[in-house]
Amino acid sequence: MSEPQSLPQDAVLVGFDGSAHSRRAVLWAADEAASSERDLAIVQSYEWSVSMMGDYDDRLRRHASDQVDEVAVEVRANHPELPVHTRIPRGRPDDTIPDIVAESEPRLLVLGASGLGAVSRVVLGSTAGALVRTVHVPIVVVRGEHSAPSTAPVVAGLDGTSAGDRAVEFAFDFAARHGAPVRVVHVVAGTSHLSPGAPSVPVAPREPLDAGQEEAKPSEDAVALRVERLLEGHPVKDVETDVVVGQPAGALMDAAATAQLLVVGTHGRGLLDRIILGSVSRAVLYHAPCPVGLLHPR
Repeated sequence: MSEPQSLPQDAVLVGFDGSAHSRRAVLWAADEAASSERDLAIVQSYEWSVSMMGDYDDRLRRHASDQVDEVAVEVRANHPELPVHTRIPRGRPDDTIPDIVAESEPRLLVLGASGLGAVSRVVLGSTAGALVRTVHVPIVVVRGEHSAPSTAPVVAGLDGTSAGDRAVEFAFDFAARHGAPVRVVHVVAGTSHLSPGAPSVPVAPREPLDAGQEEAKPSEDAVALRVERLLEGHPVKDVETDVVVGQPAGALMDAAATAQLLVVGTHGRGLLDRIILGSVSRAVLYHAPCPVGLLHPR
């Protein structure tokens, strides 16, 4: 299989490793690319070391090529009009994916929740830390074992930061194209009794707001006005806004129990930012029951 000289700009880029989890990510990315009328680019990295010389390296690449070709055939069967591109770079995903992102400037990067080999670290291990720190395009991590129906809501966390605003706008854009309702949740950190079965996760105190933002609990009217401003230009017909008291990550995951997508801003600071994400972003990546969208500050 010959590789294109370059991938298209502004495409939906998805990482693949041959696992069932990453296949779900590819199919999710293909649906998203088709709905947004963008190209799909499938990338499978394969690792090589100096001990893997000659024919062995060629066999690894051919195996990766066969896997990518197979999933590309499935994508084209589901979306005959969708332009599909592939790339098989040699190296670790946390090295190759940022290079490809810098080269092609994708609209969205999609990753599977777990996988084989090095790619299994894409979500929670060293690769995730590197990608979230260095790749500042929107990222969706496809979690959950089953796809929610198209009528399921899109849940977005609004936290008074520019990253939170981007998360809400991303949710509105996604929902408008898919005809889905949106539930915007603003969580005020505090003690609350979540519904039975809500995820129990260690969550740090609420992260500080951006400079100039007030720390006081906003009124429901103030949150509604902010949501109304962010909604401009997005033809979403069904928007619900909730202001709740509780642990931010737990409350968001409780709201997303039946969602098709949960979108949050990521804005870890200092040491946390260098390790992986903000506390809320990190918690939902570990425990969310559905795909998770991560948006950086503007």
